[in-house]
Amino acid sequence: MILNISNHKFTVIEHGIYYFDLSNYPQITASELKKVVTFIKYEKSYGRQTEIVCEDKILESINNAVAHSETVENVLPDVEINLFIMQPI
Repeated sequence: MILNISNHKFTVIEHGIYYFDLSNYPQITASELKKVVTFIKYEKSYGRQTEIVCEDKILESINNAVAHSETVENVLPDVEINLFIMQPI
């Protein structure tokens, strides 16, 4: 499958291409990197190769993450925690 990482409007798989939208293109977050590595491993487990189409800087991050996947797998997703204090009505 082709993994196309760019500034798409949304993430979708269509016609054998996984269009992966980065939330802060061209920066790739730790959780996005984890998703990409997980996808590559999934494809590999079924004997398929993944062709990656993206900028060189992003590809370098992905190659590094794949080479050190044990580190990436333990990354927690990037989330913002908003605390709301409920007031009695």
